Amino acid sequence: MLFFHTEQLIEDINNIDVTVETWERLRRTPPLTIRQEALYCFFFNRTCYSGILHGGIIGGKTQSSKYY
Repeated sequence: MLFFHTEQLIEDINNIDVTVETWERLRRTPPLTIRQEALYCFFFNRTCYSGILHGGIIGGKTQSSKYY
């Protein structure tokens, strides 16, 4: 996806709301396409304190920890 459909992925990244609600919705809903999978991977990598595997939201759900 990144190497062949870069513009689409950039568009998806630019259009996603970076909120706790989005994080929770994506965690509950599995990606259905490779395009969604690429977006989820990027989103969780950038918003989770331990990367893309079973991490939590940077700053916690209340956004009040020292990791924000």
